Amino acid sequence: MSTPFIRKLIYEVFQSCRHAVLEGGEALTQIPPELSYDRIVYAQPGHDTPPPISRNDFLRYLNNQTHTAEQLRFVLFVLLYTKQHANLVSQGATGLSPPWTEEDEKCVRRSVLLARRESRTTSVISTTPPPTAHSNEFTDFGIYTGPASTKSTYTPPSTAGTDSSALVATNPLLASEIEKCLATYINHGAPHQLNLSDLDHACLIQALKQSNHPAVFRLVVQQVENDLRASHREFIHFVVSNPELPVLRSHLLASRLIGATIIILSLAAAVIMTVSKISRGFIAVIVPFFFAGIVTSFVAERELFVWCGQGLEEREGKAKRKLQGVVMMQGVWAGVIATGCFCALFFPVTKGNKF
Repeated sequence: MSTPFIRKLIYEVFQSCRHAVLEGGEALTQIPPELSYDRIVYAQPGHDTPPPISRNDFLRYLNNQTHTAEQLRFVLFVLLYTKQHANLVSQGATGLSPPWTEEDEKCVRRSVLLARRESRTTSVISTTPPPTAHSNEFTDFGIYTGPASTKSTYTPPSTAGTDSSALVATNPLLASEIEKCLATYINHGAPHQLNLSDLDHACLIQALKQSNHPAVFRLVVQQVENDLRASHREFIHFVVSNPELPVLRSHLLASRLIGATIIILSLAAAVIMTVSKISRGFIAVIVPFFFAGIVTSFVAERELFVWCGQGLEEREGKAKRKLQGVVMMQGVWAGVIATGCFCALFFPVTKGNKF
């Protein structure tokens, strides 16, 4: 199926949900598959959702309403990182780690827990007074405090950050991406730091020191997406139940650009003809183009005017066609008035005859 058809189909589903909620006065009980979280976040180009339910609209909602936009930004980073890794694999690039398994995750978690346990043990030992000849070398908790136990042979992983030399990611592209991820989402004080527990934070840092496979982000992505899926449902309810949100006009941007371009070129050509030796009659050739530009821009920007009430997308059948006719006639009148001003401005002006 073609891209316009898919986007139109998704938009029609959205509009039907909106009409059901606004006319029935009830909440949306079930979100259609066309508006699902996976469709909005993971859909390939051409199958993505259009405004006002696009990925950017969802990101804007998270930023303004729930203030958790960093979660979606991180998921999108992992999605892009996964694609980059797949491309490198297909190209036969070197420095790629083997798949990161659930057993690897368990080993990392055990090593982090062991490091913390030994770190706490070392901390307790360092604060215990040295034993005397009459003291017991064991505490009430069974921790040996003799001279042989005052040092730990295990160095716990640092959770304050990491550097490229500590990473196993020998592929320069992936190493650079991991550094960006750490600096943006993971390290303490990062601009979009995720709200992770100390244990999950330490496990991810340790995993990134051992592998550059995209699966190292699996557990964090699962935790983040639990919140995102709940926010997605609230986002759909918010968009569907709010009739003031902008609606889809696939050709609206093109119409704006075409109208503005025609108007600017017409004015520029009229100015050039006025200051040059070109016959004034050629300005009359520009008038129809200027008129068309005004009408196009007016119709494209009709949502900014209150004369028409609801937008065209909220009407159906004869009411929609009638409203389209009203908007077009208003555009024609706006074109006539603007063209009259255009002629009154350029035709009476004395020619410059400069070139």
